[in-house]
Amino acid sequence: MFAKTLLSVLALGVVIVGLLQFFNDGSYLVFVLGMVVYFLATISGSICKRMNK
Repeated sequence: MFAKTLLSVLALGVVIVGLLQFFNDGSYLVFVLGMVVYFLATISGSICKRMNK
């Protein structure tokens, strides 16, 4: 559980850096990567529960 929280916080930091980069020069790749990592961290619990059934 701690690893999931740490991954979520790290993804949030990447999203913030990506937003700053997007507003600076229009590049949105870092923002999208941060959102994907956050999404995967969010759904990872339900994926693990379904795999254990």
